[in-house]
Amino acid sequence: QVNVDVFTQGYSGEAVRVKRVGREDVKVPRACIPLGLMVQPEVMREVGGNKALTGRGLVDRFLFCEPKSLVGHRDSRSTPIPTNVKTSYDHLIKTLVLMLNRADEPITLTLSAEAQDLFYDVMDVMENEMRPEGDCHEIRGWAAKHAGRIGRIAALLHMVDPGSDDNIVTAATVMAATQIGRYYLIHALRAYSQMQLDGDTQDAVYVLSRLRQPCAQEKTDATMTERDILRLCRKFRTKDEL
Repeated sequence: QVNVDVFTQGYSGEAVRVKRVGREDVKVPRACIPLGLMVQPEVMREVGGNKALTGRGLVDRFLFCEPKSLVGHRDSRSTPIPTNVKTSYDHLIKTLVLMLNRADEPITLTLSAEAQDLFYDVMDVMENEMRPEGDCHEIRGWAAKHAGRIGRIAALLHMVDPGSDDNIVTAATVMAATQIGRYYLIHALRAYSQMQLDGDTQDAVYVLSRLRQPCAQEKTDATMTERDILRLCRKFRTKDEL
């Protein structure tokens, strides 16, 4: 059985203590657990049905990214990443890791007055979105943590900014973090909708997506027979399945 508390506490930098029978307890004063996963849609749906993960708030702590599939459109002769881009990225990551590794104590950052006002605006917007009529009402557990995530992103942007020579986070940095946060909000809405789909709804979404394909739109009349749809939707073998 997975100890979900280890991950939720590691997300917030809290102390973690794991009791073990017959062995010494594990104690971590300030746990830090970075976790990145690449999963298939079916796994996402299984996660959505796992109350141990969703009910304890673990899933609500993730950022989600659901990129558009490039299958069928990939170019085997794609242009490689430019050398200067790879070099700059490697240097940036190494500099950040070494800088944080040299810190004996946590680095304290402070928002400027303008950045603080902007961050309050972010909090208010997210609060409104969690209302019954808001876009985030169905994912309010995730949305309730999103302002905090934007704050974390702002902190990271500040730390890697070569022009920042103090521990004051500017409004421009918070604005940039807010834009990144908006991207992840859109993808979270998609991810949670995937987690909540049942089998029949998944099939209906598939059929609709196929009907929107150019080959289906080429029909001159407004009628499509079962045979037409069956030809489009290869996952169904018979009319009964369709």
